[in-house]
Amino acid sequence: MQPTNGVYYYFEIILPGAVLGLVVGYATQQYGQGKAKFPSS
Repeated sequence: MQPTNGVYYYFEIILPGAVLGLVVGYATQQYGQGKAKFPSS
């Protein structure tokens, strides 16, 4: 399918990426490790 306008890219690329970002962000906030045990410096 050849895209004739930007709607194709929105539904095929941008929308799934946004949904995945929301899910990963939510999971990170809920189940993240918190502070590092060892300082980086």
